[in-house]
Amino acid sequence: MILAQYTIRSKQEYIFRSNRLLDIVGGTEMIRDAFDWVFAAAEQEGVTCQPADVPFKLQAVQDAFAAGTLGMAELFRGGGNLTVLYRDRDTYLRVNRRFSRLVLENAPGMVPMAACCEANGQNYSADYSALMAAVDAEKNRMLPGRADYAAPFALRDRTTNQPIVCRVPFAGGQRELTADDFLFRRQGAQLPMTPTTFTYRFKLILKKNGLPQELNVHSLRHTAASLMIAGGTDVATVAGILGHSQPSTTLDIYNHAFDKNKKAASAGLQGMLEI
Repeated sequence: MILAQYTIRSKQEYIFRSNRLLDIVGGTEMIRDAFDWVFAAAEQEGVTCQPADVPFKLQAVQDAFAAGTLGMAELFRGGGNLTVLYRDRDTYLRVNRRFSRLVLENAPGMVPMAACCEANGQNYSADYSALMAAVDAEKNRMLPGRADYAAPFALRDRTTNQPIVCRVPFAGGQRELTADDFLFRRQGAQLPMTPTTFTYRFKLILKKNGLPQELNVHSLRHTAASLMIAGGTDVATVAGILGHSQPSTTLDIYNHAFDKNKKAASAGLQGMLEI
């Protein structure tokens, strides 16, 4: 028997770095539905599957495997993973080849991963430990995921690897995107700027102005926060602009920036008290 686990790589990176609600929702739905394609692949290959809602009894499953009436059994689905027990390696490979085809047809930007190990069924703890070792080895073999290639699990502009998004939702329905809807827009097109283009242009700006080349776009966030604080903006307002749920988070990160304000407040108090 073969114990296998499926997962989708780069999903967290994509969701955390995307700034478009439609892409996040669409990507999440794709991830949710991706594991259904494993069973669709099995059906297309004529492989009978026992779903997870059927009570799993190892001996009954082994007897069905031996009789050829069952090809795979779903063990667990959750936490972004799918664990399946296959009758043999040939069945596992047949289903995976069909699954790969379905992914390419339905979500060309998705990065699925499958890992497996031999399982005798006598010691599930040992079998699962071997599976986790195979999963770790497979992750180390794969190139690190990149948001610009993994996103948006839907239609993409083939020249930029960026999502093709034509409409945005609002209270009354939908409307066409305008230039104001983009933070960084590709010149001459209603598409997001590619990350590599933005990084290249940002480095040119740094060089032109004699600034350290190790600075990145996130440095601008820190600079903006520090300037607001230095200008006397209260911590609650700064926290709201930065998206911090608690002002205490802002204080923890930018405590040093408030030192000047502390001194100014102290000096003002001394002036009022005529000390």
